Amino acid sequence: MARLHNSVKAYFRRTHGEVIRLCAAYINKPTPALLHDLRVNLKRIRFLRTLVRCYGSHKAQALFLPYQRLFRAAGEIRSYQMNRFRVAGRATAANARERDLVHRFCRRLPQMRESIRTAAATIERQISRTPLPSPSGFFDHMSHRVLKRLQPDMPAALLHNCRRRLKELLFCAELSPGLAQRLDRFFRMPAVAELEDKIGDWHDVALALRSRDLPAARRKKLAAQKKAKRRRIDQLLRQGLVT
Repeated sequence: MARLHNSVKAYFRRTHGEVIRLCAAYINKPTPALLHDLRVNLKRIRFLRTLVRCYGSHKAQALFLPYQRLFRAAGEIRSYQMNRFRVAGRATAANARERDLVHRFCRRLPQMRESIRTAAATIERQISRTPLPSPSGFFDHMSHRVLKRLQPDMPAALLHNCRRRLKELLFCAELSPGLAQRLDRFFRMPAVAELEDKIGDWHDVALALRSRDLPAARRKKLAAQKKAKRRRIDQLLRQGLVT
């Protein structure tokens, strides 16, 4: 149990440090790439919040609220950028709406960064108090969380939740070399990564198709992309992710 605690705490320290670094970098130069990296690392923090909630007290997840607020604020910009990219089919210069979103986010970012700095020490103590299982018990639990969500013919409404579980599995592999080896022996991890990515692409295209101002030719192209991505998702699900 101590080994898993040490791995989780080390992972939290690394990820928290990267979030702090990316906040400072984004204030200095607010690029879409930096925003994407920030959100990915905040998803890692969200994964750790899930562990604390699953194995400890549900009330402890409130400690992660500063990270959640940062994630939601960054997500508003990221969603807008991705929708514009999908609709246009190419990268375009920021419009007035995007510039305003970025400006307001950068004004709030120093305060949000200090909030997560303050929360970090308390979260690390909470991780130490959380009764985490043995590495083998943890592997069994996380594997079950993923497998119970997988269906050969999964309805579209369940794909996003499935993607979150797959991402948890990928983050598990980052916790320690030992867990990564267990996962590689049981799962086809390249297929896990591809499925998670394809569901994300499918979701982005589905959101873009909701745009009222989408030109007919672009709508037709996106609809074809959506079908192709769904076919690949279904193919990966039918092939299965277990070795």
